[in-house]
Amino acid sequence: MAEDKTYENEIVISSQQRGSNDLEYRLDESQRKIEALHKELDFKNEECQALYLEIKNQHKIDQAHRKLNGELRLQITSLEQKIVDMKKDAKEMLNYP
Repeated sequence: MAEDKTYENEIVISSQQRGSNDLEYRLDESQRKIEALHKELDFKNEECQALYLEIKNQHKIDQAHRKLNGELRLQITSLEQKIVDMKKDAKEMLNYP
């Protein structure tokens, strides 16, 4: 058998030596991009959940504020009516010595 002098079977090409058009390199690069996008998506989902909880909390605070505001308006109206009644009573008392 003749001796192989081409050395083509002795050269091993590593992934770093492959060009950007190599299919395995492109698949690896695509896989890294996909993983990075998954991480970014997970982060955005967590951020959305945190914002949702914050908005939900703000709605609870708003509802409690509206309820308290309504109760205070009723008390103010009641007190204003009492003031009017007391002024009326005071005038009537001044009329009778």
